[in-house]
Amino acid sequence: MSDWQELSLNKYGFYGYFRKGTTCADKAMIVMSGSDGNKELAISHADIFLREGYSVLVLGFYKWEGLSRDKSHIPVDYMEKAVKWLLGGGDIVKVGVNSSSLGAQYALLCASLISEISLVIASAPFDYVLECVDDKFRRTGRSTYTYHGKEITYSPSVLLDSNIAGLLWKCAVDKNYGLKRMLRFYYDKNPLVEESRIKVENMKADVLLIASENDDCWPAEISARRVEAVLKKNGYPYRVKTVIYEKGSHAVGNMISSEKMRKTLRSMMPAEKKYPEECERARIDSVRRIKDFLKEWGN
Repeated sequence: MSDWQELSLNKYGFYGYFRKGTTCADKAMIVMSGSDGNKELAISHADIFLREGYSVLVLGFYKWEGLSRDKSHIPVDYMEKAVKWLLGGGDIVKVGVNSSSLGAQYALLCASLISEISLVIASAPFDYVLECVDDKFRRTGRSTYTYHGKEITYSPSVLLDSNIAGLLWKCAVDKNYGLKRMLRFYYDKNPLVEESRIKVENMKADVLLIASENDDCWPAEISARRVEAVLKKNGYPYRVKTVIYEKGSHAVGNMISSEKMRKTLRSMMPAEKKYPEECERARIDSVRRIKDFLKEWGN
């Protein structure tokens, strides 16, 4: 970590690590973890952009030291302050964001509210804000996100008002789900409130959406297509590209370098166990697509 500048929450209003680029140092990518909140993984994922010459800020928004430990009241303000810090020095002229899963949702939300973000790369995204659920899968009555101290409107987790044991049983015996796809069951069955939709049409950014069909964790492929349709309907003037893999998993958009991590994914995600080679190929191709999409933005 000696090559990285640490940016503390107390001093800067956000928590992150910055590293200046080489050939494209005047463009910065903000990279975040997914729902795992793993700092080390986020830093390793940043290598995609460092190798292409971009400056990188690895931003903590959840689970890092001093940040929210659950998906509750995560401030969009972290991103806003990080973007202003990057653009405030005069050396950086463009800022993009990249993440997957929960981080992809956060990226879309932030870009819909912060006009200075000019590129969004969202892998396995979701385009609605939901009520925070605690670690015992209970409702909290709190939004996942806030902005300037106010809650972002969310879809209530009314599905959890039913008998939990009964819901688990329905999930377990449903051939389309099973207990390892419990999260997908929850996101598919819980009703969405239109007011909680992320207003992606307000973004001023090129957008790359990456997903896999029948994602095990949440309906990322449905969300990606929905975002694309909304943008097309609104005459969105920026680049939009959607890539959906027929056989892939929730873990697209980043390279998995260790066999240990691959084994972990196979134990967690049915798609990784059923289609290990196809999932790996999807990851490799998704990174290639990210690099290709960067080229025009970087010019």
